[in-house]
Order: sequence, then structure tokens, then C-alpha cells
Amino acid sequence: MARPIRRTIAFAITGMLAARSGAACSRMTPVPSPETLVNKAALVVVATAADYWRVPAANGTDGIVEFEITETLKGVRPSTMLRLAGTLTDKDDFNDRPAPYTFIRPDGRHGNCFATSYRKGGSFLLLLQPSTDGRNTPSEPFRPNLTPFWEALAPTNEQVHGPDDSWIAWVRRRLAP
Repeated sequence: MARPIRRTIAFAITGMLAARSGAACSRMTPVPSPETLVNKAALVVVATAADYWRVPAANGTDGIVEFEITETLKGVRPSTMLRLAGTLTDKDDFNDRPAPYTFIRPDGRHGNCFATSYRKGGSFLLLLQPSTDGRNTPSEPFRPNLTPFWEALAPTNEQVHGPDDSWIAWVRRRLAP
């Protein structure tokens, strides 16, 4: 009789641990300040989500989103196009906090701690760094391998309301000499 009870308890504990691993993500340290994020970004651009290819990507998404860069705020852009792991959607996902943003948009507040969906035709402010951990697709057609997935729960790929958006305006002021 004791053995079935132990087995039941072991299954219950295993189930609770598995359920916890599927919960919302968290950080051990605070999300860096907006100032720190902008300072650490190698490239800051405003870009429009333009196209999509369905291919397995390293960050758990099922595709690659191509962006047309419309403005470079910091760094040297590699070309007029940029490709990032992610998916296209027909839904907007604007940050629900005031700029400067101190936390990620709603799509990134669950799952793997990163917002990975982009509205087709939507405009995004992207704070990018070279990818070193495989979070973006590292294959040759997608080089240089830049990623917004370098700081969990941080606003590094936010949808914006166009060139006069308050988040873009704040970043421009921060980068002004």
C-alpha cells in the first residue's frame, strides 16, 4: 500500500515541477534601464515588418521575418533589409506602459521572455546586438546575425506608432550629441 502512495506523490511533484517550467519567465536581476539598453545596443533602427519565411528558428519561433529599415538611429546598418527570427501576425502589440519603456510589450511577458511576433506592415524600434547564442538563425543567408533577443523582458523590439512615436523620440533624444 505504501508503494502506490509514494508513486502518486512522486508523479504529483513531477507534474508541479513541469507546470512551473511552463509558467511565465522571470529574471534574477532587474531589467536594465532604457538608458543602459540604448547604450549597449550595437545598432538601433526603425524598421517595417515586410515578409516572412516559415523555417525552424533557434528561439522557438517557426520562421524568419524580413524588415525594411526606414531609419538608423545608432550604428552602421548592414543593408536596407534585416532578417530576424519571429512570426508575422495581423495583431498590433504596442507597449502598454509610458515611454521610456522599462519592460517588454505584452507578447514577451510569457513563454520564453522575448516578444517574437511582428505585425505585418507594422513599424518597430529595434535595439540590436550581434547574436552569439543562437537565438537568431545563424545560417549564412541571414548574416550579419543581429538579434533583439539579448536581454530578457527588455523592450528591445517594440512596435511603434510611426516616426513621431514617444519611444522613438525618447531614444533620439538619448542618442543626440
